[in-house]
Amino acid sequence: MATYIQLFIYFLYCVLYTSTSQLKAQGKSIYKSTSVENSIQRFMDRNPNIDSLWLQFSSNTPSNLEIFNKKDVKNSETRSYGISTFYDLNFEGDQLLLKEDYPLVSDFIKSPDISSNIRKPVDRTNFRLVISRNKTVLKDTTGPTSLYAFIPLHRKNELIKFLNFKYKSDNKPSIADSILLVQAVVNKKGEIEAVEILYGKKNNLFSYFFKNLDTYIKTAFNSSKEYSSETFIRPYMHGGRPWDTLIDIYIHLNPDATFTMTSRGRQRKLRIKDFKDNPSSPLVIL
Repeated sequence: MATYIQLFIYFLYCVLYTSTSQLKAQGKSIYKSTSVENSIQRFMDRNPNIDSLWLQFSSNTPSNLEIFNKKDVKNSETRSYGISTFYDLNFEGDQLLLKEDYPLVSDFIKSPDISSNIRKPVDRTNFRLVISRNKTVLKDTTGPTSLYAFIPLHRKNELIKFLNFKYKSDNKPSIADSILLVQAVVNKKGEIEAVEILYGKKNNLFSYFFKNLDTYIKTAFNSSKEYSSETFIRPYMHGGRPWDTLIDIYIHLNPDATFTMTSRGRQRKLRIKDFKDNPSSPLVIL
């Protein structure tokens, strides 16, 4: 009888020990540094409308960020999350917008030792942090599910070369660190139909860029040629069909009188004021 009691007590001890160990493991923060955890908590406290953040890493470096608002029960019955905002952290334009929208997150992501402060296997360099108010979980990475609007690399390089040549040959004075970020509606033919300035002003740089962009397009593409996939901006494709969508374009006139230009079409947030959609050719916003 004593043996059975001893075995039962030992069994209870094992169960309690295992449960306690699991609870401790679950309660263990994924962050090695309390300063990192505190930064996240400060952001959540100051932004009560935020539900969660998805921060993706590539080669241990933050590559993109998606911030989810809390679910709107009245207006999003079928959504598991609220409206989200996506930032491509390799795109200078999104870096500017993130700094303006959420400066705390921008500073947190720029921390040089952010990856080393996360508890994970050493060989796991591509991963995603799902950060909610109560916990942070390590997940696999995710990628784009569609072909978004984009400017082909060779066309971008041709335009930059054209801008550099024109700017120097026109004897324009150099404007150090002049930056412009615009959002454009791109139609099915890859043409720009509407533009909104997201960063910068509608000044000489704005006029100069779009005037020469128009000249470049007319020079590079024969207007008499029937429409094909060879356009300056490739429109968003879904189901084998082009659709109207958005693209953000970043332009930087450098101190040495050369241009830098990058763009992104993935998961853009409509920022064009008073935009009116065309029912016959609706704007696709993912």
